[in-house]
Amino acid sequence: MYVADQTFCLTADNRTLRKKQMSRFSIRPMHAMIPEQHTKTYCFNLAYKSYSSIFGIHSVCVNKPFFQSVQRLRFRFLLTCSMSDFNTYMTRFDYSGIIDFIRQNGTLVKYRRGEPFSLTGSSCKTMGYIRKGAFIYSAHDSRGERHVVGYAFENSFVGDYGAFRLKEISGVDIVALCESEVYLITYETLERLITENSSYFLHITELLYSEIYQRFVDTYTRTPEERYIKILQCNPHIFERTTAKDLASYLQITPETLSRIRRKLKKSNKNLF
Repeated sequence: MYVADQTFCLTADNRTLRKKQMSRFSIRPMHAMIPEQHTKTYCFNLAYKSYSSIFGIHSVCVNKPFFQSVQRLRFRFLLTCSMSDFNTYMTRFDYSGIIDFIRQNGTLVKYRRGEPFSLTGSSCKTMGYIRKGAFIYSAHDSRGERHVVGYAFENSFVGDYGAFRLKEISGVDIVALCESEVYLITYETLERLITENSSYFLHITELLYSEIYQRFVDTYTRTPEERYIKILQCNPHIFERTTAKDLASYLQITPETLSRIRRKLKKSNKNLF
């Protein structure tokens, strides 16, 4: 299936949302909806291309529900890579061939803490595989407010692939959280790898889309506490790399809410720390 910048609706009734029944969600094009249905509709844009590539989907743009705000914030739910368990797609497929290719054909570059990998408004000329370190992805909305949209950790990929592949301007800042080392590859190098392994990369694209979609649904069906616990289970040492303020932004909650969640979990003696 190929879809480019088309608006879709994820619909569910209140009972489905309360019980978190994934199978009862339905997806429809916006043009097929009627106004009365909007009160039970979450609107989002699927802006992905049928890339035969390791990063596949460019982005998923999430809008808040119609009834929550007239000025709907547009969040880029970027596919960003992280510690091998932080994004499950890294454990659902054998990437050893791709990683070996990048190591053999890429250039090892060191980044200091706070040094940008790429910035909003810049052209993306390289992608990378993280040998050591961590990166944070952030974007600004129309009011100038910063939102953390992803993380990238050791043994995973880093970069704004959509902008890189389409030779467009990046819409996110990607900055090193600590001393990091990355194998960088150019557009021409990655193009050669994709051309030689098109069917292989198509399968990876399907895995990536599945994970992004699951993240989107989790935003509406899981409580902030449940999403926080899920992150800690995948990456119990995340606070060694990021601040509580940035993690709260990534979870789309306030720092105060995250603080209350952490105190509650600590008081209940849940083995998460």
